[in-house]
Amino acid sequence: MRHFGWVFGFTGVLAILLALDVADAVAQKKKAEPKKNKNVADLATPADYKLIQNKKELVGSLVAVNGSTVTIKVDFPHVENNPKYKAPKVTNPKASGYNAQANQEYQLWRTYQDMKVQQQLAMNAKNPQERQRALQRYYQDMARFQQQQQQQYKKMMTQVNKTNKTATGGANDPFVVVHAYKEFEFEMEMKAAVKKMYLPFEFDDTGNPKKYTDKEKADLRGDDKSNPPRYMAKMDEATPGTEAKLFLTPPKKVEKPKEEDGVGNIERATINLLLLTKEGTMSAGEAPKRKKDKK
Repeated sequence: MRHFGWVFGFTGVLAILLALDVADAVAQKKKAEPKKNKNVADLATPADYKLIQNKKELVGSLVAVNGSTVTIKVDFPHVENNPKYKAPKVTNPKASGYNAQANQEYQLWRTYQDMKVQQQLAMNAKNPQERQRALQRYYQDMARFQQQQQQQYKKMMTQVNKTNKTATGGANDPFVVVHAYKEFEFEMEMKAAVKKMYLPFEFDDTGNPKKYTDKEKADLRGDDKSNPPRYMAKMDEATPGTEAKLFLTPPKKVEKPKEEDGVGNIERATINLLLLTKEGTMSAGEAPKRKKDKK
């Protein structure tokens, strides 16, 4: 069975990320950048903060904690063409060797290519009217792409349920998901809590890893009755590399003069709960690689 793992999250990924590609493209024409270390994160821009302004949760890996300021690295996956993709040779449904699934994927691929063309036209538009026409065609293509994707997804899931099998990987998928990382800074609120989803690692009197009793676990949970359990933690446990989930309070809407409106004046969310989900492997004085601020 052909691989279709790339399909599973595409409706949300494409609806948001492709739309953002257009917004970024219209705002400024990006120059080609040299290949970079995939583990190095870019510093979040005001536009990035605007994107997540109303999010109530954010998952990532801690980069640094300085006082009440928390820096977290967040993964923003996006879709790119698979350079190794080969379109099916037989596209006539009545012809011998016709593969329905391969052709469905090909139609998705073609729609996606047209979306990228419209994006480029929006970038190169000489006036607002041309830009608006290109964007209109772009969003029409996006709607068609999502509809085609949903139809194919349902058919694939039906096929999997009938065979009771999990799809395996394939090298000829039309798209690949590429991961890009951004670093965000947030302030902890005065009454913000720090908790963790794992028990402290300690040794017992015999030198073996400690096994906690139900009472000890309950004491470490305190008044928190969440499921799965959350245990009390300290800020100094939030070391670089620790995986975490930030529970955020969106900024209050404040009416600003029109001349002050813009991506450079974005109000940031604040942290009401810092939840450590997996211990990091770095020491307190160590930090992951990060990009330097642009001068």
